This record gives sequence, structure tokens and C-alpha cells, in this order.
Amino acid sequence: MSLRHPSHKRLAGWLDTGDVDEGLETHVEQCTRCADELERIAGDDAPFDSALSMVLEPTPGLEDRMAVRLAAAMRNRELLMSMFGSAAQTAKILFDPPDATT
Repeated sequence: MSLRHPSHKRLAGWLDTGDVDEGLETHVEQCTRCADELERIAGDDAPFDSALSMVLEPTPGLEDRMAVRLAAAMRNRELLMSMFGSAAQTAKILFDPPDATT
């Protein structure tokens, strides 16, 4: 274990980024003081993490509502495409001259 303890800023930065720092990782594994400090720093974000989770968490039943709406949208799309196809066939009948062979 090294004699120098990492600063609060360094521990917090390591926790935030998750970057690999073998020297720091080894030190924290061997030093209860720094391990405790790291736990304290991690605990400081708990209220923020909890609030963020509440804001970003989808409302209950979201998947079911989305499935119903997507199914309805697909039905409407199929209906629209079939109507477009009928309109195109009608226009072809109206505007294309008949073949001389028929």
C-alpha cells in the first residue's frame, strides 16, 4: 500500500468515469480509509440517482399502451395503402387507353 492516499477529487473522478486505474484500485482494496471514503462518495449520489430514476422511469403500463397504439397505427397504414392501391387502379382504368387487342 502506498503511503499517500488519493485525494477526494481523484476518488470521485475514478468513481464517476469507471476508468481503469490499477494503482488506485489496488490501493483502495488494501486501504480501509480510502475504501470507506469511496463508499461515502458513492453514497452522496444516492438521492440524485433516486430522483433521476423516478423521472426517467416509464409509467406503469407503458409497454401495453404502446403495443395497442402501434397495432392501430399499422392497421391504419395497411388501410391507407390499400386505399392508395385502389385509387391507383381506378386512375389507370380511367386514364390508360384500352389495348387494341382486347
